Amino acid sequence: MASEMSTYAAKISENLTNLAERATNFSFALGLSSFVLALDLSLSLTTSQNITTLGIDEFQTDITLGYVTIFLVGYAFFMSYFTLILKHFTENVLFIIFLKFNVPTLPRYTPSRDEYIIGGKLLKYAQDNEDELALHTYEKELKSHNEESEKQRISAHISFSCLLLIIFESLTINSGIRTIISQSYELLAQTKITPTTLISTFFLTGIVALIIPWIYEIFTPYRTLWIWYPKAAKATKDQSPLRGTSQ
Repeated sequence: MASEMSTYAAKISENLTNLAERATNFSFALGLSSFVLALDLSLSLTTSQNITTLGIDEFQTDITLGYVTIFLVGYAFFMSYFTLILKHFTENVLFIIFLKFNVPTLPRYTPSRDEYIIGGKLLKYAQDNEDELALHTYEKELKSHNEESEKQRISAHISFSCLLLIIFESLTINSGIRTIISQSYELLAQTKITPTTLISTFFLTGIVALIIPWIYEIFTPYRTLWIWYPKAAKATKDQSPLRGTSQ
């Protein structure tokens, strides 16, 4: 019996640890924030409640299985098609505006060409010289580069969904976002700081942080794959000028 209790306690501890690790993952935090924002918007539009005023006892009366099903289906559609299409449209409009007004993007990282080489050039070097180590290095770095790019893409997608939900909630009279913003302004207007207004200010700061991944993606549209391989870098340095950003 004691052994079973010990195993059960260890399992709970492991689950809590895994949850804590996921909670510190920014993509997970973005996804959770997007879900909560969508839930708050749904409650604001269909009931007289929002996420900040909903009581636990009301889950047994006002929130039905049908409501939950419709919400989940709607949220899935919003995150997949609606957000994807609107994000693509918005970014294309911004791209045209950036070109028209010469809006600068963030400078690209360019390491020393005596030690680093662009991924595509390293692949060509490996093939031309039958260098197995260079080919293995390229494949390893390309995989890592693609994984990081995919994580950035997912974070930007969820971040844009949060931005849309924040805009929609700002236009909804009884939404939780409006409540948080009004309480934050109250904090600035009074000298006495209360826990509620203080927490609201932290939430407001967090809301601003939610859209940063998408903004970052806009100003860093391309990520060049640079690989540390001095032998190939020195061999190809003087062959041709740097003209592309291929992998």
